[in-house]
Amino acid sequence: MKYLRDQGMDVALLRKMHQSNTETFGAAISYRHGNPYRVFNGPNITYHRRLLFVAAEHWRTGTGFQELTEAAIERFDVSAR
Repeated sequence: MKYLRDQGMDVALLRKMHQSNTETFGAAISYRHGNPYRVFNGPNITYHRRLLFVAAEHWRTGTGFQELTEAAIERFDVSAR
């Protein structure tokens, strides 16, 4: 999460992956540090997988965040949980 923020990912893309207009990097970081196991419950796992995919692929390939966000949403569909 900090990697995405520090690399300049737009918060609008974070919100698109989270499907919430109020998500922030600070809130997402705080949420995960509070209880790291809750990322594996319910819809959180889909969001977590999307975040990991975007961070890993950006680090590995340098592909832009917009493209990676679209790929993550397609790859980790909420209905596919």
